[in-house]
Amino acid sequence: MNENRTPILADVAKMVGVAIATCSMALRDDPRISAATRKRVKEAAKTIGYEPDPLLAALVTRRRQTKRVYANLATVMDDRWLKEKRQEWAELLNVGMQRACGQLGYHLENVCVLRDLGGGKDADRIFRARGIQGLILLPTPDGALDFEIDWSRYAVVTIGNTTTSQPFHRIATDAFAAMSLVCAKLKELGYRRVGLVNWMPLERRLRFEWLGAMTKEQYLPGGLKVVTPHLPMELTRTGFLDWVRKEKPECVVTGNEDIPEWLESGGFKVPEKIGVAFLGKDTIAKSKAAGILQHMDILGECAVKQLHAMLACSERAFPIVPREILIYPQWGDGYTLRSQRK
Repeated sequence: MNENRTPILADVAKMVGVAIATCSMALRDDPRISAATRKRVKEAAKTIGYEPDPLLAALVTRRRQTKRVYANLATVMDDRWLKEKRQEWAELLNVGMQRACGQLGYHLENVCVLRDLGGGKDADRIFRARGIQGLILLPTPDGALDFEIDWSRYAVVTIGNTTTSQPFHRIATDAFAAMSLVCAKLKELGYRRVGLVNWMPLERRLRFEWLGAMTKEQYLPGGLKVVTPHLPMELTRTGFLDWVRKEKPECVVTGNEDIPEWLESGGFKVPEKIGVAFLGKDTIAKSKAAGILQHMDILGECAVKQLHAMLACSERAFPIVPREILIYPQWGDGYTLRSQRK
């Protein structure tokens, strides 16, 4: 090789004794190339000072996407969600993920830890057999999703707050902004005394952002009067109604779709007596209720695009500095809040 020119991919391939295509795949950590060959190729590239041209790599990737599947991706779901009657949030996420996969040239599989991965013990073997290179970890009921896997093999992002042994890049709704928007709308409608009702494990998983955003109202000029929140470990009708009678909120802010029915059963007509604002109206049956649109499909789409960026630059395992992409919420009017007072 002429020492006065910039090394090219062919130089690396010649040095190792493999085809140029094999060399390119090895530098991108393609699982079809053995670990030993990938190591030899990377060492050779480092020795001669070869660095891929990012513009050329982007062009090649774009061309490939029009011809074939670029890679296989998988969502990983906690089996406990399968017991839930309603899974609108997962369905909406899947719509966005499939849309992005179609645009970028990926194949997406949906797997559950117990049902499909043998409790996680067979995860690596199964993912290798299916050619999975990127993982999207979905939210869990308690925030925990730890299973036996060699994370260094995969590009990984999480949706929501899924706790693993190490942090990954995260895609989520902006919970603080969502509650702030709810508070602003309630003030416009003339509400003054409000209270948060949530399941404590969920509030903890949200890093107390709903609670924090509502609490700040007490320190703002013209802010809402915030009553003591109801954050039990187990949310029940009896406990909730006892709280309502004690705290006397004009409006309840919650993510639980049973609240309007519980209020009606306790003699509190909605919205005439007490209003209800939901923090995720697009993921509950009462879609005509008032509250926040979380855009779960956009979350799913962003998760795939984040994986795409990671795979394009061969980023695997744990990032040095985890990034967060927060999707800004929108407000949706509905029957569970009264009309604006004049």
